[in-house]
Amino acid sequence: MSNWADTDTHLSFDDLVEWLGEAAAIGLVMLHGSQRLYCPRTPPDHLKLMIGEEACKKLCDRYAGDYIMIPSRYAGATSLVTSAVKRRLACGESPSRVAALYGMSIKRVKAIRKTVESSP
Repeated sequence: MSNWADTDTHLSFDDLVEWLGEAAAIGLVMLHGSQRLYCPRTPPDHLKLMIGEEACKKLCDRYAGDYIMIPSRYAGATSLVTSAVKRRLACGESPSRVAALYGMSIKRVKAIRKTVESSP
């Protein structure tokens, strides 16, 4: 027997940022994080107010009539911190300084740096 959640589109926070923009992705995750969201054909007013009219239209055009699973607030926050760490390392800040700024271990910062160095 199939579960309704098996047919939903599961989105990552990074995917949302890529095609809606960071501000809209944060708004969507804050409003509907970890929830199943129905995307109507006509963008609803409450969603337009939260993520902006253009982002809301993109979302409803792409998933009109479907349900999507919005990533958790935790996933969004983790993604934002990881991106910030990558930017600081790219600007030449030391792993120990970045670790102190974000309250993480130097080992974790070096692991994030390693993912950047190993990507094509």
